[in-house]
Amino acid sequence: MEGSHVKRAQDIIAAARSAQRALGGVRAKVRLPDELAARARACASAAGFDTLADWVCAVCRNTHVRELLFRLAALPAGIGLVPATRPVVLAPLSDADAITAGPAQGVEELVAEYYRRHGVATTGEIAAHLGTSASCLKPAQPDDLVPVLVGGTRTYTRAGLLAALAGVDLDAASRLVRLVPGSDPVLQPRDRAVLTGDKERQKALWPVVGQPGAVLAAGGVAGLWRARAAGSTLTITLTAWHRFTARERAALADEAQLVGTIRGAGTTVLEFS
Repeated sequence: MEGSHVKRAQDIIAAARSAQRALGGVRAKVRLPDELAARARACASAAGFDTLADWVCAVCRNTHVRELLFRLAALPAGIGLVPATRPVVLAPLSDADAITAGPAQGVEELVAEYYRRHGVATTGEIAAHLGTSASCLKPAQPDDLVPVLVGGTRTYTRAGLLAALAGVDLDAASRLVRLVPGSDPVLQPRDRAVLTGDKERQKALWPVVGQPGAVLAAGGVAGLWRARAAGSTLTITLTAWHRFTARERAALADEAQLVGTIRGAGTTVLEFS
């Protein structure tokens, strides 16, 4: 069984490299799934990876290149997204932006950054976050890990972070009020009990689809928020898990206005549910 998984992984890597060669030939802006899709599909198919290269869309009946190929091959090929384009437009990156590292380079830096952002983790949690296995990630783990207990659960941190973790100003942290988007790295640790140990709140904060934002207040996750736009008005609806003080409500109002400004809303309304 393990051998078949290895062979499958090798096939995917080979297909991605075939697509990378196709994408690397792009010298002007192209739309998807036109010239670029045909180029990548033909190259991957010629290499014998038809099952990885395409699928027939039940809606438009066209054959599209699988998204995974673009994710794996675009950046190494020096191709990037052009912002605010619909349909998606890809264009060559500058030489400074193109990624030329080998497939196994830079993993140690990713692991170190995970510990820096989230403080604690097990090898399996970081592996799940990066989309790999614990056995593959284990060689990239730093050599200064020390065991710690978080809520009675054994996990690990770096020795160099212990002083920073122990010296956190809890009073200052409890005064912080933020509306954090669902994609923010602070909401991405695989050990979700670090943020909230309540199972029902975990389900609400990390649903299968449509993840909401989180309200940070009183030193933790104090609620959820969602935004909906109607014309030039943005309405932010907040579900509270905490009785907010007058100071916190004023700070949340400021945060909501900031979200509205970032999203270009003419008017921003904050509602509590």
